Amino acid sequence: MSKKNNLKSNILINKPILIKIGLVVIAAVVAVFSFVLVYNLSYSGLIFPKTYVGGINLGSKTLVQAKVLLAQSMTQIDNKEIEIVAGEQKFVLKPSDIDIKYDAEKSVDLAWSTGRKGNLIKVLKEQIWSVFASNREQASFTYSSDKFESKLKEIVAKTDIPERDATIEIVNLEPKVMAEKAGQKIDQEKARNLILASFGDLKLKSQVNIVVETIQPKIVASVASERLEQTKKVLNNKITLTGKDKTFTLEPKDIALLIDFVQAEDLVRRKPALDLEINQEKLKKYLEGLAKDINQEAKDAKFNIANGKVSTFQLAQTGYEVEIDKAVGELTTAILDQKTKYELPIKVVEPEIKSAAENGIKEIVGSATTNYYNSSTNRRRNIQAGAKALHGVIVKPGEEFSTIAHITPVDASNGYVPELVIIDNQTKPEYGGGLCQVSSTLFRAALNTGLKITERTNHSYRVPYYEPPIGMDATIYEPKPDFKFINNMDHPILIQASVDNEASAITFTFYGTKDDRKVEMSKPVAYDITPAPDPIYTESDTLAQGEIKRIDTAHAGAKADFTYKVTLLGKVLQDTNFHSDYTPWPAKYLYGPGTTIPPIE
Repeated sequence: MSKKNNLKSNILINKPILIKIGLVVIAAVVAVFSFVLVYNLSYSGLIFPKTYVGGINLGSKTLVQAKVLLAQSMTQIDNKEIEIVAGEQKFVLKPSDIDIKYDAEKSVDLAWSTGRKGNLIKVLKEQIWSVFASNREQASFTYSSDKFESKLKEIVAKTDIPERDATIEIVNLEPKVMAEKAGQKIDQEKARNLILASFGDLKLKSQVNIVVETIQPKIVASVASERLEQTKKVLNNKITLTGKDKTFTLEPKDIALLIDFVQAEDLVRRKPALDLEINQEKLKKYLEGLAKDINQEAKDAKFNIANGKVSTFQLAQTGYEVEIDKAVGELTTAILDQKTKYELPIKVVEPEIKSAAENGIKEIVGSATTNYYNSSTNRRRNIQAGAKALHGVIVKPGEEFSTIAHITPVDASNGYVPELVIIDNQTKPEYGGGLCQVSSTLFRAALNTGLKITERTNHSYRVPYYEPPIGMDATIYEPKPDFKFINNMDHPILIQASVDNEASAITFTFYGTKDDRKVEMSKPVAYDITPAPDPIYTESDTLAQGEIKRIDTAHAGAKADFTYKVTLLGKVLQDTNFHSDYTPWPAKYLYGPGTTIPPIE
């Protein structure tokens, strides 16, 4: 018989067997699904058997029964205590410590869902377990995350001990190896999960054992000892530092304070090592201390011009500055290489202004004079002090000049005295009252010179000292407002101030080198003039009955404008309209109690 016939014969013989196997499989599947159907119908209103929530068996209970049972258990569990064991440390945690609130309804819903929700495999598995084993779920609850994390931090703080690498300590300039020490720590995520799971067990008392892991240090004593010899050599050396005719000594005790021992990587042996380093911040502070004895500010020469002759009243001074960052790097190398000498890197800063002739200070380029008739003694003193502060100032080409920067601090130390100033819409005495006479005169001198005006503010109300003309005043008050201008000439400008108290006049003269600039300035025009408001009377206990004292004068309000245009060889350097807006200002009086106020006319 051929192979083909044998194969056909075998198939005919096995066919009944295959049919029987198929029928058995179908019967088994039908049986399983029949069981599942009957099982689900049997527990259609009940939780599947052997379903536990937090250790409480809710199997074969209705939702109502399960909720009552679970609620009773949860009420008792409010006094639950968890003993947390971490190594040799023990801690107790209660539900009230972290504001735990159990939710019986959600917990029962969880039990009810067991064997009913999820994919088919999960459902069948949980139903089978409800017959032959059990299904267990955690009780549902809420808690204060902040309080829980705070408690966990307490556990960590008392349990965790950081490992300590072996290192070298310097005692009385003698380096000694300090042995390593193992540390320990807990896995906070695992601890968090174990503790919360324990609260979900609904047991009156339970214990949570947290594994404490031993942490071995990376650097041991034998590795640290390899740096002993180098440390001794560095400490047995001292370095002489020199700079600008100054000599300093970096003693071993100073070096000891700069040394740090840090973990590094031994690339040859591929294991941690201990390195000796020089603390860069500490060395920087040390050098900054030395630099105070070396550094010298560069100062420009200052000049005085009298009868057409220039004299120097402040000599030019060369500046010196220790280059700290460069010195830190170089001195670090010198310390580690046990050098005995090191010259500090010093930057020389030459003054920009050494002599008047060299810098083109040779002729008057602009000036202005204002008068301060009827000024009080204190106002005159402040004008004189402000003029003195500005006398001899040199403004370099391209430099922005600030009046405030040169006259401050405005206090008694600079010769200023209290006098009336306008601030916050009030006229009241403060140090430096009257300095606006100085800034207003500077403003006009800068205009006459043709300089670029960058900041100018008019007064709140019209002040007789600055008129006529109206609208050419410039108020200042530390720190703002300020009066500023830029020297847009090719040479420095020397500011000379003169005060004539007999003539009640202050003059600013600018010296430099003239160019071909042309200044076109219109006469100020006043408009929208409004009368001063009615006077204001305020009762004061400091005055007697019948006594009246004026503390502020009336001023009419107005607006004013003038144009300012500067050109040089056909190029416009500045074209500005200066606008001033003055508020109408009432006269203000104080009067004693019981005084009859005069009628307002």
